[in-house]
Amino acid sequence: SSATIAAGSSRTVTVYFNPTSAGSKSGTIAIEAEDIPQTKSVLLSGTGVAAGAPALSLSPSSSLSFGEVDLSTRKDMTISVTNTGTADLVVTSVGLADRTEFLIRASEWQNRTLAPGESGNIAVGFRPSSTGSKSDVMTIITNAGTKSVTLRGTGIDTGTPQMEISPTSLSFGSVNVGSTSSKTFTISNPGTAPLVVTSISVGTGSGQYSLSHASINVAAGSSKTVTVTFKPTSAGSKSGTIALEAEDIPQTKSVILSGTGVATGAPVMTLSPSSSTIAFGEVKVGSRSDKKLTVKNTGTADLVISSATLLSRTSFLIGQTAWQNRTLAPGESGEISIGFKPTKNGYTNDVLTIVSNAGNKEIMLTGTGLASGVLSVSPTSVSFGQVSVGSNSVIKITLKNTGTADLVVNDAVMESRTDFLVGAGTWRDKTLAPGESGEMNIKFQPKSTGKKTDVVTITTSVGSKTVSVNGTGI
Repeated sequence: SSATIAAGSSRTVTVYFNPTSAGSKSGTIAIEAEDIPQTKSVLLSGTGVAAGAPALSLSPSSSLSFGEVDLSTRKDMTISVTNTGTADLVVTSVGLADRTEFLIRASEWQNRTLAPGESGNIAVGFRPSSTGSKSDVMTIITNAGTKSVTLRGTGIDTGTPQMEISPTSLSFGSVNVGSTSSKTFTISNPGTAPLVVTSISVGTGSGQYSLSHASINVAAGSSKTVTVTFKPTSAGSKSGTIALEAEDIPQTKSVILSGTGVATGAPVMTLSPSSSTIAFGEVKVGSRSDKKLTVKNTGTADLVISSATLLSRTSFLIGQTAWQNRTLAPGESGEISIGFKPTKNGYTNDVLTIVSNAGNKEIMLTGTGLASGVLSVSPTSVSFGQVSVGSNSVIKITLKNTGTADLVVNDAVMESRTDFLVGAGTWRDKTLAPGESGEMNIKFQPKSTGKKTDVVTITTSVGSKTVSVNGTGI
């Protein structure tokens, strides 16, 4: 079209937008005039909106089945939400009727908008708290209406296996080199599910010991036996460890193996008692208890005992010289006398080591010293008050044996010894009979002004006592 505009005047042109389809639309108006060399233009833009409504589509549309799920686990699935309409779909809320066995992330779908054609997934979890069939209803509220999906699942208890080993150690004793000796241990499953032992292996000592099984399955409430064979390849003590690993059992179980290879015409040292520990029990401090250890050569050649020694020799005693380079013929035996004479109250131990041409043996010695003396200190806290710098003050404390046996005061020591002194000289290694008492001097001689504190520790054969002291230098 065209128009004529008088000089100094103007005309209005109306532009109509009539979209033929949905979506963004753009255009340009070109204006040409006589005697005007350049074309003028007007840019146009608009969006066509289709007439219509949102539509809610779910997949699955009406029910979601989780099948069987063990009580100790959780299963996750999804429900797809799609807007199949021609306008925005607004999901107001997503909720469960019960929320006991099933779980959803409802907050992710509150007032969520899906454009036409857009979709999203609702995460749904099933974690049964008990066995049996479970159900719930998930409701989705939108501006296109409300829909519900039934959630179903079954809780099952598949049980839990357990693994118990008996015994946890096997001792094969003495076996000739090249010969074999077999022993067994039992794997028990007191659990409620099958036990799958995936690995039974000998770690240390693999060259001396062999197993009847490398793996094994044990039904719930049942047990299986594994045979261990010891075939020493050389003379001497042989040790080993069997490691057992199983499904659903986090901790590796073990069986400790021990045995001695004996060469033909070789000595064998056998101890009686055969236990690796000799326990003396409770013995009064200052008293002595004696036990005997029998050493026998059960081999077929002379057994030479190089030495029998104690590690610390503090509370235990043996006749060491009688066993230096001592020879026992085949079948011959001898006794080692062991004494326990505790010097203090409480548990103590030592190690007896016997060195021989048939190998070495170590025996743990244990015992507990009992002292019935009781130390009473009065007072247990001493305050000197104010004392001038350069002067001193002395306060006496009383030490008394209120027990029924002698006690020995070993020493009395001031912790810092800066401003306080304790008169311990006459008390070192002093014995107090039952009911006997004595006084100990504590001196305060401040070297500077201000509050001072310290602690006296009195050690005895029945333990130690502390006395706190304080005073003020002025």
